[in-house]
Amino acid sequence: EPEWLNHDDPRLNHTNSQQAHNQNEMKKKLKSMMMLSWLWRLLLVGICATCGAESVETIEETCEAGVCTDASSSSVSENAVKDLIEWIRSNGGFVYDGQEVAPEYPNDPSSSSFGAFATQKIAQGQVLLSIPKELTIRPEKDQDVRTDLTCDTVYALLKEIDLGDKSKFAPYVRHLLQVYETELMAEEFSDAGLDLLKHILGDRLPPQDLDYTWQDEWQLNCDGGTEQDEIDAALITVRAAEEEALIPFYDFYQHRNGNWLNTEFTRSNTGYKVTASRDIEAGEPIHNSFNMCSHCGERAVSGYGTGDVFRDYGVIEQMPQRWIFSSGGEKQEKMMFDLEEDS
Repeated sequence: EPEWLNHDDPRLNHTNSQQAHNQNEMKKKLKSMMMLSWLWRLLLVGICATCGAESVETIEETCEAGVCTDASSSSVSENAVKDLIEWIRSNGGFVYDGQEVAPEYPNDPSSSSFGAFATQKIAQGQVLLSIPKELTIRPEKDQDVRTDLTCDTVYALLKEIDLGDKSKFAPYVRHLLQVYETELMAEEFSDAGLDLLKHILGDRLPPQDLDYTWQDEWQLNCDGGTEQDEIDAALITVRAAEEEALIPFYDFYQHRNGNWLNTEFTRSNTGYKVTASRDIEAGEPIHNSFNMCSHCGERAVSGYGTGDVFRDYGVIEQMPQRWIFSSGGEKQEKMMFDLEEDS
């Protein structure tokens, strides 16, 4: 028998032992990373619960004409959503009847997040939303370069905000200002809250780039000002814009990946459309994705994960999650992995 087939060969035993050691070390690192990610999530939940805590009240939810709202909520009102849908439909847009707007977390009185839910079984391929280009707030000229903050979109939104009720987008602008007044990004935390967040993250947990903010991006790259209305418009655009356009009703489709992602977004020369990418059961939330969709481009492959979603949208991502850890140093090696729930 050839020597290399001899399992008692001490050289082979040494190799196997080294491989086993390396595998055990990798398992320990992965376990450590997973525990850190869970700790990150739990602590952020605690921060958000503490920073946004209000007196607990009985939730009184009302539903009418496809709109379910919490009577104690100030971020979305029943009339505002009805006005928005009516405005879309009266101006050539389409909102599917088999969906409703309701609190995303109805049992959490401190949550101001609303989402879209199916009120009946929706077949794959059903159009859920169709918005003509002229019903979107966007730059006057199409943008050749896609960026996370399109400066001209911010200026277009500021123009409509200044017009107030005279704006043809008034129902949509009111919706944006109401919703994003209460849904905060990390950079909008108080100084004490942001210091606490950085302390929790340390030098390992993402996101690590909290010192450079979207407000900096607006002021440095867009020649933007420091007035609060300009900063608000810039942050709304970061969170609500799809590509270079602010699309009415689209932001009610909340982010979630994996099997929960059930929509497909497409654009054409005439407008934007959202369709069901699979059958959606009655009562099921209708989700889009910030980073794992067919049109997400570099985000889907370049390492845009749970920490980035929190930084840019203020969302504590539900499972599945994508985690990216950097080794630091000159090489800046990265390790990326996904966490999923058992089905």
